[in-house]
Amino acid sequence: MIIKFINATILTDGDSDVFKGEVVVDNNIIKYVGDKYEGDFDDVIDCNNNILMPGFINCHAHSPMTLLKGVGEGCSLEDWLFKHIIPLEKTLTKQDIYNGTKLAVQEFLKNGITCFQDSYFYPEVTAQVCQEMGIRAVISLSQGYSQTKFLTEKQLENLYLKLKDKYNLVKFNFYFHSTYTCDEKQILSAIKLAKKYNTFVGTHASETLTEVGNCTAKNNGKTPIMLLENLGFFDVDNLIAHCVVLEKEDLVILNKYKVNIVHNPASNLKLGSGIANLKAMEQNGVNICLGTDGSASNNRLDMFREMYLASVLQKALFNDATLFTPQKVLNMATKNGAKALGYDNLGQIKQGYLADLILIENTAQNCIKSEIVYANGAENVLLTMVNGNIVYKK
Repeated sequence: MIIKFINATILTDGDSDVFKGEVVVDNNIIKYVGDKYEGDFDDVIDCNNNILMPGFINCHAHSPMTLLKGVGEGCSLEDWLFKHIIPLEKTLTKQDIYNGTKLAVQEFLKNGITCFQDSYFYPEVTAQVCQEMGIRAVISLSQGYSQTKFLTEKQLENLYLKLKDKYNLVKFNFYFHSTYTCDEKQILSAIKLAKKYNTFVGTHASETLTEVGNCTAKNNGKTPIMLLENLGFFDVDNLIAHCVVLEKEDLVILNKYKVNIVHNPASNLKLGSGIANLKAMEQNGVNICLGTDGSASNNRLDMFREMYLASVLQKALFNDATLFTPQKVLNMATKNGAKALGYDNLGQIKQGYLADLILIENTAQNCIKSEIVYANGAENVLLTMVNGNIVYKK
């Protein structure tokens, strides 16, 4: 199926100028981007001057937590997790995971999210939902298969081998929750398997002052980032969620390895964790991308809100309105995320790239990029396409 988008206001990525033209998708690949396509096509979509842009890439989610919205309200991360979330998670069944993921994917697609990275229990169930609903995903595999079942390293490896080629829209990586919930052996197993199978390893780190304080007390002054370096975490491709609380020494390490960090501003604010210093991360060569985190700590799976907060919080934090422009945060929500998840053909409207596109209502009177970041929301998403298939229409 060859689909031609006409009368489009095209935003190829955050760095490029917007222009009027046409985009052609041939099956799941972008075939043409330009002024006017003269070749054959099977279907045409009139964009009516609305904005055609790359779909959002949500680099940190726990999708089945849609079932836990509103749990542990008004708690710090530690109380929220250990007193409220974990006890409930022990009761979740595979059917619950299926239902919760399905709800999340519906919300993702409605919000223009075409790809997400997920870390949760019963990962093969989440993968099944993604394939059924037509959304792209990278799903983490952990020795913590559920809150009540722990896998050996060999069992984890076998699970990866069983799943890795099963779904055309889903890739898999390895993961451990954090340095405070996993022992050294688990961390080393995840790193070892990520290296063996040429994928990345993910975790949460330095999310709160309490976490960092406890870590330094138990590890001779080492912060979570320092501890991860000692364990070889940065010797393989990696993705770290949060990094709200970073020491100067941590930034030296991040600069040394040019890591990928997922900023989750709404979740960090709701749990009272703080505001991550994106300016320092950027100055130290970090690839910053965006995530929603899970619904229980957000409680909305909305990349428009994450972009807005990512921009305005840095401006306020440093009293500098020039920081984190719409162009920059649009890249964080698209091509930076693609890079973090290991894609070199995603996150831009570009010939030869995967056809993950969204059509957004053009409400701008002046600057289109500014309007997308500061004014638009899910209500403005008209169409979501993943892998060349239209999976949502307003």
